[in-house]
Amino acid sequence: MLLTWGLSKNGQAGPSTNDKVLVPQNIPIKKQYGQIIDISAGGLFTGALTNKNYLISFGCGKYGRLGCGDENDHTKVISNLISSNSKLAKISCGLWHAAAIDNNGSLYIWGHLKACGTSSNMTQPSLVDLNKNVIGISCGFNYTLAWTIEGVAYSWGSGNNGVLGHGDMAQQKKPKIIEALNGHKIVDMSAGYCHCTAICEDGKLFTWGKAAFGSLGNGSTSKSDVLVPQLVTGFQNAKQSSCSMGENHGHTLVVNKSGTVFVTGDGYKGKLGLGDQESHTTFQEIPGESFGGEAIMQVMAGGISSAALSSKGHVFTWGCGSDGRLGHPEAEGHRYLFRSDQPRIVESIQDMNCKKVSASYYHMAALID
Repeated sequence: MLLTWGLSKNGQAGPSTNDKVLVPQNIPIKKQYGQIIDISAGGLFTGALTNKNYLISFGCGKYGRLGCGDENDHTKVISNLISSNSKLAKISCGLWHAAAIDNNGSLYIWGHLKACGTSSNMTQPSLVDLNKNVIGISCGFNYTLAWTIEGVAYSWGSGNNGVLGHGDMAQQKKPKIIEALNGHKIVDMSAGYCHCTAICEDGKLFTWGKAAFGSLGNGSTSKSDVLVPQLVTGFQNAKQSSCSMGENHGHTLVVNKSGTVFVTGDGYKGKLGLGDQESHTTFQEIPGESFGGEAIMQVMAGGISSAALSSKGHVFTWGCGSDGRLGHPEAEGHRYLFRSDQPRIVESIQDMNCKKVSASYYHMAALID
């Protein structure tokens, strides 16, 4: 089951009567398409994959980001069967493009031409000529990060703010190994709007890109971008990470192997979850009691909001709640003022078993078992 909530002006959170979906709503999927196996909230659109190899998408279609063959907006669910020799496995939606991988490690991409490295926008999923067994992907603002079963990291697309990690800001049309991460087995990466993270098998954490908001966790708010991955000294046992999808007020969330959440960056609207709106340049721990003592399995940084998924299948959200971003009914009538400075369980789905949560700037999505 796919649930969505938040601003839906372009249909990215599904049908709504006033452009806002204040609490999670079910997105009906025709049985012929199969069961949803993965989801991702992107820039004004939502994407999902089914066990019958269908790409499900809805929302803004500009630049072909929906992968349905055109650049039109679609407020109702549309589907596209992806031709693959294997079952589809994972999807990642960036701001203007998206990518998917199958169980054989083949990689598909569609959307904005800069992200795809093509002369025109790609309105249909297209196979990327990488010839490697890709097991993970993350799409940012017109660029993509990917890692293979051997733990080798690749990046390509727009190089603004040094997000590709190659030591410059040049555009890269084809996947290129991030040399600074050679010798480390990469098991997780996150592509934000203008900064990135990478996690090694041994729990080491690397960050790079825009440092101005403290979102790299290296103690700096320098206006100079970090052009190659740098080790975050002292951070241990990292498991999964997420970089914010907003151009400004950048922040980063990391969960370690014990289920503890750490945050850094701009505290605007309380999106660090520390009970205030203070900003930080080094990683701070969110107290476990903020999640009711539940171990956290996954974190997601939206633009001005955040989310976490617990081992019990509960979704917690915090930060800016305008337009229903947090999934709490109090957002009604509070277009700009509603917020939560601390994690709060999304009550309307607390009896459901959530498998994944995804957050973009304006909306969130959840995969329910």
